[in-house]
This record gives sequence, C-alpha cells and structure tokens, in this order.
Amino acid sequence: MKQLISLIIPVYNGASCLSNCLKSLVQQTFREIEIVCVNDGSTDQSHALLKDWALKDKRIKVLNKPHSNAGDARNIGALSACGEYVWFVDCDDTVDIDACRKLERYIKNNPPVDIILFDAYRINDGKRTQNTGDFNKKLMPVENPFSPKNHNEKLYQITNPPAWNKLFKLDFIKSYGIKFQSISSSNDVFFTRTALAKASLIGTINEPLYLYCNDSYGAISRSRGENSMNIRTVEKGLRHCLTEHGLWDLYKKTMMQSLASNYRHEFRHSKKLSYKILLFSSYLRLKYLRPV
Repeated sequence: MKQLISLIIPVYNGASCLSNCLKSLVQQTFREIEIVCVNDGSTDQSHALLKDWALKDKRIKVLNKPHSNAGDARNIGALSACGEYVWFVDCDDTVDIDACRKLERYIKNNPPVDIILFDAYRINDGKRTQNTGDFNKKLMPVENPFSPKNHNEKLYQITNPPAWNKLFKLDFIKSYGIKFQSISSSNDVFFTRTALAKASLIGTINEPLYLYCNDSYGAISRSRGENSMNIRTVEKGLRHCLTEHGLWDLYKKTMMQSLASNYRHEFRHSKKLSYKILLFSSYLRLKYLRPV
C-alpha cells in the first residue's frame, strides 16, 4: 500500500538514541506513513532494537547492509520507499508529533511541489533554540510555493544543506536520478543543493517540525573534523552536475557563497593543519576570487 510519507532513517551504532527517534515517528498524529530503517552494519544493539520495534509496528521496515556511510543507507532507503514523499531523518534526532499532519495539510491544500522546506529546533543541553541558517525567514520568498529560478541569487541561503528539514517528492528525485554521495560526511549537501536547483516548485512551512539534537552521542557532526576534506568531493560533484544540466550560470552566485560557508565550517572543525591550510585557501578562493 502506498503511503503519503516515507521516513527514511540510516542507523549506525545508534542504540543509545534510536528508541527516542522511533517513538517520535510511530506516535505521529498522521498515521499514513511508513518508516524505513536502514541498518548500516551496526555493531551495537541497533539491529536488535530495530527488529523489536518492527514487531510492534507494521509500518516499520528494516533493511540491512554492510557498513559504508549514511549516504549509501539513505539511497537504499529511497529505493525501497513506497511513499509519495520521503523525509530523511537522523537516528539521533526526533520530530514534532504533529509534523507529518502539518506536511499532509500543506500537500493537500497547495499546488503540487517537489520539495517542502520547514524550520527546526536545535537541542543543546536540553534547551531548544532556532538557527537562522536552517530556515532563513528574512530571505524566504513571500510567494508559497515559489519557483527557485525566480530566487536564484539567494536560493542556497534560504535553507541549510542537510536533508532533515526538507520533504522531497519521491518521483522527482527518482526522475532526475538525484542521490546522496557515498562519502563519510557532508553526503547530503550534493543531494539537497542539486534537488533545490532542479525543483519546479518549492513549498515552505514556517514552523519547526524537526528536533536536531546536538547533545547526541555518535552524531556524524561530532567526527566531521576527521573527514573535513569531503567538501572538496561535494564541490566537484555540484560543479559537474549543474554544468551538465545547464544550471551552473543561473545558480553560480548562490553556490559560491554556499560553498564558501561550507569550507569555512569544515576549516573550523578540522584537526589537521594540512587540511586547515587547504580548506582555508578554498574558502578564500570562493569568497573573494569568484572564479567563473
């Protein structure tokens, strides 16, 4: 049976936080969802927990794969999804109990869209805060939904690179072959930036539907300093993809600004001096030189 929304969760050694995530999903007030959990070769009790949860709720589907990265896991989850839309959720985060209901209402009451953007809470030491970069209200277009081509100079400053505060139409990402890169961190940057550029219409919900937990053990972001050079793979992929589809010139300005921010972020988290030098030089190149 086709559901409206498929929630896709990559899981790698997330036993300490997995139940909180799944609890927030199974308790959604909108019930017509499926929950696709992709066990990425976990070595802790994650697989056992997933099996227990699947026995309790038939909407939960568990897939297993050898360990690689969250990007591969998300791609496998998308291939298996039956929903009209897909939402990529991290296993150490949670979602608002009415999130899927609010998404369903938007889909029902508005023209068809390829992507829906929404706000999020950041959880730090148990306190909820909101980050302007996640959902930039000052830059958000007045029209809703909006065409990204009409806002090409600031498209990537409207929302952040991660996929967790965005809903994607499954047929849309499949028709364009949009996939997550197979890298250990930043694998969603290519996916979201490509999808935003290729979308016909993008909807927005000015409410925090996602709870991003900075306190979680094992979050990818905590080890990103070791993999900070992955952003170079992201840049190469985006340049090639947008150029190939004739979109580079249209989105070059916003892309340069976005990538410069990515390099600056990786520079701050990198632990190796050699990496820091390369990352900072790339930041300067994009921030000030603005190559064609």
